[in-house]
Amino acid sequence: MNKETNKLLIFICIFLISSSVILIFSLSSKNKFTLILSPDNSEEKFISLINSANDSIYVENYYFTNERIAFSLVAAKNRGVKVYVLIEDNEGVDKIYNLLRENGIDVKIDKRNITIHSKFMVIDKKIAIIGSHNLTKYAMERNREVSIVIESEEIAKKLIEIFENDYNLT
Repeated sequence: MNKETNKLLIFICIFLISSSVILIFSLSSKNKFTLILSPDNSEEKFISLINSANDSIYVENYYFTNERIAFSLVAAKNRGVKVYVLIEDNEGVDKIYNLLRENGIDVKIDKRNITIHSKFMVIDKKIAIIGSHNLTKYAMERNREVSIVIESEEIAKKLIEIFENDYNLT
């Protein structure tokens, strides 16, 4: 490599690092965020967030078999919270689907030829939870999973748009 190419690469690296720092600073200064980690007490944190809902909960998740989280959604629905769930067509999800459906929750299993691999939840149109957690006991207790909880109406709104698009196409 010649001197000019090296200078250009250094400039690009500095630009990318600076942009990342600015983005992270911008995110942290506008929005409050925390982490949910597994195998720590992630199941309790998810349930606590669900229990805090007053208006609405949107759940889009690749794999959902965790009964405690399902019962927390049912309890939220019984408190008057609107609950919407979209899960991928995976082995074992029928039990959760039936439990939610029988308790009046608006739930769909995505059987399209496109895989819903996203894992997010939106609470009260202002709290977004995005990460690697499937809603399974295994993910909560045995895997190393990381999700971020962000208090941001803007991010929550975008995730609801994604959810509604996926839900309506199912």
